[in-house]
Amino acid sequence: MANAATGSDIRAPARRRRRWRRFVGAVAALLVADTAAVFALWLYADARYGREMLPATAGPAAAVVFYNSAEPFHTQRFERAVALLREGKVDRLLFVGGYRPWRSAVGAETQAQRARAMLGRNDVAAADGGSYDTLSNLAAICPLRQIAAPGRNLILVSDALHLMRIGEDRALLSCIDGGALGFAASPLYSDPFSMWIVANKDIAARLVRFGLGEERYKDLVQRWRYHPS
Repeated sequence: MANAATGSDIRAPARRRRRWRRFVGAVAALLVADTAAVFALWLYADARYGREMLPATAGPAAAVVFYNSAEPFHTQRFERAVALLREGKVDRLLFVGGYRPWRSAVGAETQAQRARAMLGRNDVAAADGGSYDTLSNLAAICPLRQIAAPGRNLILVSDALHLMRIGEDRALLSCIDGGALGFAASPLYSDPFSMWIVANKDIAARLVRFGLGEERYKDLVQRWRYHPS
């Protein structure tokens, strides 16, 4: 019995090492697969939306900037929209997003104020004060356009991955036809870790939306970000 116990004691560490190696191997394989999927998604998004696509319909245009509080997204999107204006491709900047009930200022409004101060014109920028995610951002664009940029074509400004998701929900822009809509991507992130984080958040959101269905997904996002009373 003593010999059997001793043999079992000897084999236990070996079994633990094998289990640990299998666990590490599984985690490493998962990370490799996830990283490959993330960069494939980024390449696909960049191929579809990475180049500038101006509206096919002739006429004045406004840039619609989707607010993101995190850097480098915040600065890159803002600078991309200002560049469009300085290049003469748009004459108005419309900002959407960034509403949170616990913040004293709405993100879109702070960017509009910054644009007015930078460009020296009060009429150059307008903002929506109540949108808080991509779907509500899209729903806010038509009313904002009617007030601040009536009749103008729209150029949507965000990163390529976000523009791909926006493009999938463009039907929410009921006030404008496809020929009057354009896209301008902010630069692809130079930080691979940021790219990995953002793409995984996008993948997770898609899976949750698919699993819950459209209405339950919108309700979940509203509860999480908006907290209506």
